[in-house]
Amino acid sequence: MADVEIDALSDELKEELKNDLRRFWSRLVYFLGMMVGLIPLITLPAHLFVISVTNPASVALARVTNAATVLPASAVAYWHRKLASWWLMLDAAVCIFAGIRHPAKGAENWVLLGLAVGIPLFLGGFGLITGWMGWPPLLERKQKAGVRGRN
Repeated sequence: MADVEIDALSDELKEELKNDLRRFWSRLVYFLGMMVGLIPLITLPAHLFVISVTNPASVALARVTNAATVLPASAVAYWHRKLASWWLMLDAAVCIFAGIRHPAKGAENWVLLGLAVGIPLFLGGFGLITGWMGWPPLLERKQKAGVRGRN
C-alpha cells in the first residue's frame, strides 16, 4: 500500500482513512488523559482527610473533584465524548473557582493550579471542538448481525 499515491485513492477510501486518523488522535489524547488522571486519583485519600487553614474546604473540594474527574471522564469519552467534555469543563470551572477564592501561594502551587485547570480544560475543549467539527466517535458502533453480511 506504500506504493499507492493518496491521489489515486477513491474519495470514500480517503474519507475512511481521514476518519481512522482522527479516531487515532482522539483515542491517544484521551488515553494520555487517563494516564495523567491516574496521578491525582492515587493521591485522593490524602486530599479527603486534610482540611486546614492552608487547605480550606473549597480547595479540598476542587482537588477531590479534579482527582475523581480526569481519569473517569477520559474513559467515558470513548463512548460519550460530549458528556465527558462537559464534565471536564465543569471540573475546570470548580478548580478556577477555588483558585479565585483562595489564590495559590508560591510557584509550586501556581503550577499545580495551572495543571488542575489546564488538563481538564484542554481535554474538555478538545472533545467539544472535535465533536463540533464532526470527528467520528472514538469507538466504532457495532453493526447488527443481519446488516453485516449485506452490501
